[in-house]
Amino acid sequence: MSQLGKALNILLLEDDEADAVLLQRELEKTRLAFRLRRVSNQESFLAALEQPDLDIILGDLRLGAFDGLTALKLARQRVPTVPFVVVTGSTTEETAVECMKSGAADYVLKQHWVRLGAAIQSILKQREVRAMQEIAERALRASESRNRAVLDAALDCIVAMDAEGRIVEFNPAAERTFGRQRGDVIGEPMADLLVPPALRERHRRAFLHHLATGESTILNRRIEMTALRADGTEFPMEMAVTRIELHGTPLFIAYLRDISDRKESEQRLKASLQEKEVLLKEIHHRVKNNLQVISSLFNLETSFAKDQQVVSILRDHRDRVQSMALVHEQLYSSTDFAHVEFSDYLRRLAANLVRSFGANTIQARFEVEKVTLGVDTAIACGLIVNELISNALKHAFPNGRPGEIGVALHQNGGAAITLTVRDNGVGFPPGTDWQKSKSLGLQLVAILAEQLRATVGVTSGNGTCFDITLTETKTRP
Repeated sequence: MSQLGKALNILLLEDDEADAVLLQRELEKTRLAFRLRRVSNQESFLAALEQPDLDIILGDLRLGAFDGLTALKLARQRVPTVPFVVVTGSTTEETAVECMKSGAADYVLKQHWVRLGAAIQSILKQREVRAMQEIAERALRASESRNRAVLDAALDCIVAMDAEGRIVEFNPAAERTFGRQRGDVIGEPMADLLVPPALRERHRRAFLHHLATGESTILNRRIEMTALRADGTEFPMEMAVTRIELHGTPLFIAYLRDISDRKESEQRLKASLQEKEVLLKEIHHRVKNNLQVISSLFNLETSFAKDQQVVSILRDHRDRVQSMALVHEQLYSSTDFAHVEFSDYLRRLAANLVRSFGANTIQARFEVEKVTLGVDTAIACGLIVNELISNALKHAFPNGRPGEIGVALHQNGGAAITLTVRDNGVGFPPGTDWQKSKSLGLQLVAILAEQLRATVGVTSGNGTCFDITLTETKTRP
């Protein structure tokens, strides 16, 4: 049975069957009685939120069309008192911070299943402490003997202070945490014993300001602070302070919890994320280097080839490989390993292609907005742009004719993005259907556009213009 005296009703939001099995096994290791209900989409998740006696929600972040962060926000709106633990394979510090800011009770990586049991135990402990705190507040209005029993049983520190800032209650948990005996602190100024010297003056000013105006920035909310032990060491604590009126005078009750272990865990998590950051950088660096080797092999083959058609094919393959290598090069120099700043990428890609073709008479013009795309989308879009610019450099300006190639990138509101590649060359011959062209490059454009669920519009008159509109771009949230 759980610490609350009944089997836990746990709702699991997970679309991966294998991960769900692993999670259930980890829950079984806790030896807590529980009932697990799994859902995998928004409709079933919202329906599950209506069930009574829901104790804990465990939710993945990556669920296809329905993401876990949205689920977290919906849960906070509909069942704000039910803890939501994020259980995910995501390792970015930004994602973890956003989840905690949105109200997650904890953040457990699938690589560290062992933390799941500890996270649930922590939630149960917090719930038990909150229940005991409510009992303590009622007991303060009742008899002294009942009050003493509740204070003695509390797992967290309970320290009461009168309107003069003197300690009037100090429970056993506070004795253990601060290393001071109740008889030694009763009647003494709380600030002189429990607050570090550097913070005492600020504490006194804030306390006097509250007594004079009733205003306070700490009452009835949880905050983190630094506290002082009897041996002079300082440590982090979580504190919640309430004010009650007892016989017409104010009494301030502070509920304090030593969070040293939690802070150490956060530091270990941060260090782990930094290690994975270094690993991802190295992976992108090695992928980029391997693609550069392949590109160099194509260059070497080109230098030996005599047939110009073969040279053209080899050069096309080399440029395609370089367009992919450029993505990994940009990721290596970025702090975000899941997204590519696509406007910068377009400029570098176009410059590489013009240089590759030795097209000194062709000018590249850019009209690009700052847009960030997911890696898979960026690679596909990069290959499309590579094929369209290469095709223009090959065919739009015959006999060394000067001209211009333009590249535009615009966010059209929401998730829609328009990518335009145009030239002022000779254009397609009348009656040409580009989708039925035997050109490998144009066939690749059609295939990649279909994979991206993009629409392609083509106009040919004074040159050729391709407008590609993407509606599912997986841009950064």
